[in-house]
Amino acid sequence: MMMLEVFMDLLQTTLMASIMDYGIMTKDLSHIYSTGLTMLGVAFVGLIGGVGVVAVRQSYVLKIK
Repeated sequence: MMMLEVFMDLLQTTLMASIMDYGIMTKDLSHIYSTGLTMLGVAFVGLIGGVGVVAVRQSYVLKIK
């Protein structure tokens, strides 16, 4: 789960660079919109990965006590 969250975080920067290089520099609004929507999906998947990490940690802590 942690690897999923980290990969999604790193993918966000790559997508942002794509928006800068191909969207803003060429004034391609469709690229900006589509990549922005992709970033929202990637952020949601990263959120799920982060929540999964917290849930696993909490279940481990509760079993020990």
